[in-house]
Amino acid sequence: MSRQVGVRAQTGVLPVFSVEDVRQFVYCPRIVYFRYVLRSIPRQTVKMRRGSQDHEKWRQRRIRRGEVSDRYFGLFFQCDDIGLCGLLDAVDYDGHIARPIELKTGKHPQGRLSEHHRAQVIAQCVLLERCLNLHVDGGVVVYSATGEEMFVSLTDESRIWLERTLEKMRKIVQQEVPPSVTTSSKCVDCEYWQWCMRV
Repeated sequence: MSRQVGVRAQTGVLPVFSVEDVRQFVYCPRIVYFRYVLRSIPRQTVKMRRGSQDHEKWRQRRIRRGEVSDRYFGLFFQCDDIGLCGLLDAVDYDGHIARPIELKTGKHPQGRLSEHHRAQVIAQCVLLERCLNLHVDGGVVVYSATGEEMFVSLTDESRIWLERTLEKMRKIVQQEVPPSVTTSSKCVDCEYWQWCMRV
């Protein structure tokens, strides 16, 4: 871990967001408002159900021993100092470096990593650093549909980005003000679309 730049510990009681919340916030900031202010619980879509089932099968593997590193499945971490928690699909550890592994059941867009997937992995990396006090240089997104793996580097800039993102998320919850609507093609698959235009 870079000791020069890290996510600062906060004072007082913080809302604890999950790494999934960070992903959702980057996808659409309104989702945090619906989840934490309005407390709305959407119905699970077919896409969500399929993804949950695939993740559950993957996490049940427990431990896979390797020649260079071991892979540990289904690990939960929580760091109250920064208000972040998460159930990680897997963590690779070689005795020196730990890397979160995030399983995605879909495909990535045209050879690049989605920003909301990148955001989720950055949050996982920082969470691992804070909870285990291990060196984390980045994480990996595995796209099961294609078998592709994409590496996300953890940098000082990404740590600062996460700190600022968590501050924005807390502001939404504490001030109870919904972010403005940003309509896009993403709205078609969103589980909150039926409420969104009413707020």
